[in-house]
Amino acid sequence: MAECWLVITAGATVALVFVTGLFLYMQNRTFRKQLKASLQLQMEDRFFFNPHMLAARKKLAEQIWSEAPHRVVQESIMNFFDTMGSFLRRNYLDKELICSSFSWYGTRWWTACKDYIEEENRTKVGGPFFEDFRKLVITFKEEGEIEPSPADIQDFLTEEKIVE
Repeated sequence: MAECWLVITAGATVALVFVTGLFLYMQNRTFRKQLKASLQLQMEDRFFFNPHMLAARKKLAEQIWSEAPHRVVQESIMNFFDTMGSFLRRNYLDKELICSSFSWYGTRWWTACKDYIEEENRTKVGGPFFEDFRKLVITFKEEGEIEPSPADIQDFLTEEKIVE
């Protein structure tokens, strides 16, 4: 009889360990989803509503439009998308949400900045530069975003120059 209770106790202990492990796994998964959603909202807020980012978007559009010298082009927007690409590569962001919110902008900024980025990679030591931005745009295209035409980029830069 004692052996029977020992087997029942051992079985209950194993079941409790399993249920606890399952609970921790589910809790961790929920926590990761919440973190991804929070980071998504922070990135949206920063890109679409932050006055410094709005000013950076406007400035970069003006610099590209006027073909400003390479040395004066500010990189805030390129850095933003490069960071986003790094986060997505590390699975800190939800691909579907990022593509939904940023693919249109990211693809256009990439196309607008492509010559600048290529020159950075040709002339500076330590590259490749903006590699995660490049991979992010590949992801956008894989998810259905199309390559903008030169006319699309002109229209886009015109709109970005007046962003408020």
